[in-house]
Amino acid sequence: MNSFDHTSGSFFTHDGARLYYEQHGPGSAPWLVLLHGGMGSIEGFNHILPALAGHFRVLGIDSRGHGRSTLGDGRLTYQRLEADVAALLDHLQTGPVRIIGFSDGGTLGYRLALRRNVVERLVAIGGSWDWKNHAEDQALFRGLTGAGWRQKFPDSHATYQQINPEPDFDRLLEATVRMWTDASETGYPGDAVARIQCPVLVMRGDEDPLFRREAAFTLAARLPQAQLFNLPFAGHEAHEDQPDLCLPVILRFLNDGKGYGAPV
Repeated sequence: MNSFDHTSGSFFTHDGARLYYEQHGPGSAPWLVLLHGGMGSIEGFNHILPALAGHFRVLGIDSRGHGRSTLGDGRLTYQRLEADVAALLDHLQTGPVRIIGFSDGGTLGYRLALRRNVVERLVAIGGSWDWKNHAEDQALFRGLTGAGWRQKFPDSHATYQQINPEPDFDRLLEATVRMWTDASETGYPGDAVARIQCPVLVMRGDEDPLFRREAAFTLAARLPQAQLFNLPFAGHEAHEDQPDLCLPVILRFLNDGKGYGAPV
């Protein structure tokens, strides 16, 4: 795995937050946006980023409050994250983009795909699409605490403390839990996914406890243009657990199903 410098990106201010983003790959290639999961950062894509940067102009974004981005004031919602990304794409004048979204990034990808002429193709890895998918997880989410997270995921907490410009881990976790349990129109897209017109690769690890088989199959059946990839021997972070199995499928899908050829 090649190493990437995650300290030399740029910042974009939107809606009270200073958002960190970085670009990799040739400027002449098609745009590919990477949207990470909750409590994570761009660095969560390091297992597949080198290969992707050989084929696309990759735009990695740290969501507000995560990674090197500040949280700002007010609620953290999927709707607000959607607006952040849309504003940055307008700022960079990208035109329509391809997206890989993991977990919360997948949920965010569905919302962005509902915007006209924004998303050409979407890979959603472990991305929930309806609040009801997490009906069994509500007690788990609401029981999360900063102390418990630090004990279970010490590396995640240490990375956040090291790179975030305004670290307040407990505040971020509390805000993220509220986002995960948001049943209103600012949260998951729900039945609106049926209006997504772009091709979507619905991808999950077969051992993923947060994006269950039933939810993935139901989603694929509701999307007008869906491919379903249920990956064996992988959990929620399927692209990290099995990058060698993921990459050929992801690259082929992003290249309109025509194979991916040699790097640019």
